[in-house]
Amino acid sequence: FRNLMMLQACAVPTLEVLHYCERHVAGDRRAILVTRELKGYASLAACMAYWQQHGFPEAAIWRETLQRIAAVARVMHRHRIQHNCFYPKHVFIGALHGQMDVRLIDLEKAKRRCCRELAMLRDLDCLNRRVPAVSRTDRLRFLLAYHQASSVNARVRKTWVKLQAMQQRK
Repeated sequence: FRNLMMLQACAVPTLEVLHYCERHVAGDRRAILVTRELKGYASLAACMAYWQQHGFPEAAIWRETLQRIAAVARVMHRHRIQHNCFYPKHVFIGALHGQMDVRLIDLEKAKRRCCRELAMLRDLDCLNRRVPAVSRTDRLRFLLAYHQASSVNARVRKTWVKLQAMQQRK
């Protein structure tokens, strides 16, 4: 609940809390959290599995998907929040008011980091390793969108090199 509230306060799209209740019983803390269903949304993992079988969507839709996910990650990291489980199964894609919408779920391991770069590298490495079907070009497009750059610059290159080094170590 606290992590949902923290992300919502930072304008990171996530689940809508309908009810939260907490009580202490015999020294234990018990809680109930009820959120609105993400009806009409699908996880990036489910979308990728579908697209691998039936063909990827047209290039413009795929690029918009990458840009929207990058934008959500950028906002989260700008506030030094690390998702810590930034897997495709925790990134949901749907439509809101006729526009593509991205929501993050499974936030129990989310935390604030002392610096933005640590949060960024951990989460982007995690996502990078879990989406093997994406080409190097699409990974670069994602980083360009994340850094809001139209072409490769020093910041994009630095992130790319660090992510490649992290991937080689694992």
